[in-house]
Amino acid sequence: MAATDPRPAQDRPTPNRPAPNRPAPSLRRDLAVRLGLWMTALWVLALVAGWLTMRHEIDEIYDAVLKRTADRFLPLADSVEDHAGPILSSEGGGLWIQIIGADGAMRMISTTADPGIFAEPIRDGFSEAADARIFTRTSAEGTVIRVADPMAERREATLDTLSSFLIAAALMLPVNILAIFWLTRARLRPVTRFAATVADRGAQDLDPVRTPDLPQELLPVEASVNRLMARIKQALDTERAFSANAAHELRTPIAAVLAQTQRLVAEAPEGALRDRAEAIVEEEKRLARLAEKLLELTRAEGGPANHPLRDMRDIAGLVVRDFDTPVELAAMPKPVLIAMDPDHFAILLRNLIENAIRHGQPPIRVSLTPGEISVTNQGAPVPADKLPHLTQRFERAGSRKAGSGLGLAIVETLVRRAGARLQLISPLPGQSTGFAAVIRFPITS
Repeated sequence: MAATDPRPAQDRPTPNRPAPNRPAPSLRRDLAVRLGLWMTALWVLALVAGWLTMRHEIDEIYDAVLKRTADRFLPLADSVEDHAGPILSSEGGGLWIQIIGADGAMRMISTTADPGIFAEPIRDGFSEAADARIFTRTSAEGTVIRVADPMAERREATLDTLSSFLIAAALMLPVNILAIFWLTRARLRPVTRFAATVADRGAQDLDPVRTPDLPQELLPVEASVNRLMARIKQALDTERAFSANAAHELRTPIAAVLAQTQRLVAEAPEGALRDRAEAIVEEEKRLARLAEKLLELTRAEGGPANHPLRDMRDIAGLVVRDFDTPVELAAMPKPVLIAMDPDHFAILLRNLIENAIRHGQPPIRVSLTPGEISVTNQGAPVPADKLPHLTQRFERAGSRKAGSGLGLAIVETLVRRAGARLQLISPLPGQSTGFAAVIRFPITS
């Protein structure tokens, strides 16, 4: 019998469960933190090395003072019986001095000195005893002079110097860390520009990316992105060419079949045969419209995205007059300048009007103002949850009237290429019915 996992099903590991979303690591923060830690470690090492060096140098300075003091007192050692007291009392200054005669008897010792300091055996040179540093020198006559220095003074001098270094480090370390953060931010700015250049690209802009001052290490990334975009562009061009060729090749046979079917309707007697032929005619018309929409979609997705400003009032008038259904056109007397290809604008406006006629009710109004175009119609309101999906291909709002499902998708494609924004509104503001498609173009002086 197989053992069962006592954990709840949601806690059991599953191979197909996607990994939890985790924030991507920040290269800038990682570099700054690592460099900051390294800088802190270097400062600590520098302080330790500086403390050891300072202690060595201070020891050498104090040792030199001991030697100079012994050398100064050594010529006077033989006359210590007459002059020891006054001389030593004036030269005490934190040093302890002991003079021993050639016979081994102590001639003099500093009044502040601890006798235990000089208890060590006598030998020339430096020695340490009882928390003091001692220098011993013997004259030619056998007189011994010993000069001692308390180690507390050396430690105090070392700590004072080290404190100065610590204060300087405490002031400089934050400055260095801020400089590291600024430097990493500045050096990674080309990466940010490269990411912004790619992110700001339009959906149809697949030209190579060119980022000035890109570090050499990121040039392979830029080259890889450009190769990927070139492959995507080639694939899209192939798909568009196929769609355009297929739709174009279908137009002639569809028109021929439609003509034959319409003749069949005219010649067929009243009854089931004519009804069936009329149904076929409607389907063939829908197929012809679909082929036409596929051609429009191919044109919308291709061609350059940037165009000069043009006054679109005359083009809007031509499009509106081409419909048999009454359409009201309200245009301002001033030019309505839009940076868009005239054919693309005509396709866009035609699809909006066709959508209003096919799925709405009169009155249908077209309004042109600088930077904005709107097409409104009456009719049952579209549910709010369906509005965002109407620009998807082959999506309909539930209307029973025949349609290709490509009209608003074509409009959305053209709007996006023009850098504009399409907003679908239902019901109309201040009403309980109606539908509006509003396109807002970027204001260009």
